[in-house]
Amino acid sequence: MKHQQNKPAATVIEAAIEKMDATALQNNLPGKERLQQSLMDSYEVQQLLHISRGTLYNWRKKGLIAFSKVGGRVYFEVADVYQMLKERKQKKGMLAA
Repeated sequence: MKHQQNKPAATVIEAAIEKMDATALQNNLPGKERLQQSLMDSYEVQQLLHISRGTLYNWRKKGLIAFSKVGGRVYFEVADVYQMLKERKQKKGMLAA
């Protein structure tokens, strides 16, 4: 994936939401059902949101994004990432860090 610098947060959020919606449609499942069945690792979330490892770590510590830890690895439910994006979009399209 190409690195996209200096994009407004609202643009990144909207693109991520659209990508997640498209993934649900490609798998022929209703959006909520598809979202509930999927997990993403830290790298996938970082790539989707165009954020650094440190930013994702800070969001986890601040409770901005829900996660699970299994065997030392961190996972995020796609539904939780999607919900976080929707909530942040409603707050003027800005991710609070």
